[in-house]
Amino acid sequence: MKLVNIVLLICFAIFASCEKQSEIIEPDFDVTGYTVTAVLDTAGNAVKQVTFNFKGNAAIISFYPGLLGNDYAYREGRVLGITALLSSFSTTLDNGTQ
Repeated sequence: MKLVNIVLLICFAIFASCEKQSEIIEPDFDVTGYTVTAVLDTAGNAVKQVTFNFKGNAAIISFYPGLLGNDYAYREGRVLGITALLSSFSTTLDNGTQ
């Protein structure tokens, strides 16, 4: 009987300690625009440099520059069809055996 009372007391303490959060906290973060300038890289080629203005605090910032393989549409990964997994090849060897 004492064991049952102790188990019930522990269960009550665990459930009583849980508290729901009813308040949703929105992050205080804003991007106010960008400037584009032309600069020279180490090889002397003209490249564009983009500067963004961030205000606030964000935990994670993801940037998709539009380069091949860095498209926003594929941010969760690319799905390859079965045709991408199938391949074939042939080899030849002159004046000998394989």
